[in-house]
Amino acid sequence: MFIQGAKLLKIYLKKLKSILKEEGDVFKHNPFTVGYEQVLLAINEPIKAYIEEEVEKVMHDQQILVFTYCIDRPFIRKGEKQEKQLKQILADAENEIERTLTEYEKAFITYIFYNEIEDIILRSVWQGNCFSLKKLCILLQVGQEILYTDLQEMYAAYDSRTVWQYHLEQ
Repeated sequence: MFIQGAKLLKIYLKKLKSILKEEGDVFKHNPFTVGYEQVLLAINEPIKAYIEEEVEKVMHDQQILVFTYCIDRPFIRKGEKQEKQLKQILADAENEIERTLTEYEKAFITYIFYNEIEDIILRSVWQGNCFSLKKLCILLQVGQEILYTDLQEMYAAYDSRTVWQYHLEQ
């Protein structure tokens, strides 16, 4: 099962690399954006800046990752200021389009913020170091909180033959 998971992860990561390297609109892969083009165009630049900022925070120990044991999303972020950032993005959208957002538009942006944007942030972090999910499952327990740099150090140490053999003997 782990081998199948690793193969799926490898395929998934190849697709992600192509998606993340493409220039342009962050939301162009979402088929449900029809009718919200004006709103999404208004928040496109703030969202890109937010994504870059959040990836930097994760990679420089300002946020904690929580291991999920899930192939599609091996980590979730433990963030504290997401609601404040969402409110700022909604305000930016209203200022840009010069009108108040409808409840549907607010709900749509909220959904994108907590799902698609969160996935893009985690994919960017995951893409930085393509860790072996099998090794992570041995190293970490579900729900375990860890800093990104600690994860890098553990993975580097776990790659060494001595540590691997020691762990197998335990």
